[in-house]
Amino acid sequence: MTNDLLTNDYLQMTKFTNPLDPENIQIKKAIRQWVMARFKLDESVEINIIEHQCTEASCVHAETVISFENTEGGQFYKIAKPLVYIRKIDISLMQKVLTKTVVHRH
Repeated sequence: MTNDLLTNDYLQMTKFTNPLDPENIQIKKAIRQWVMARFKLDESVEINIIEHQCTEASCVHAETVISFENTEGGQFYKIAKPLVYIRKIDISLMQKVLTKTVVHRH
């Protein structure tokens, strides 16, 4: 694979889209409900659901990152699937992504 294939045009060509929900509104609503149920979150909790191109060498397509804050602080989860392929079982099985806390010193 050459670097030419990794251009934005190529990434756009490989984007997964549901023709019945091209803006992913319905799947994001469903994921939000599944996350709220799994973690017993209040309606007021902001849940971020982002799909992006996977950067790991073993990953070919997009991955989905789900994040929110609860009493334990910021929670980050990664699912190695495009957004349109996520189902309730994926939310049940997703594992927390460990992140380093960055300390800014001035």
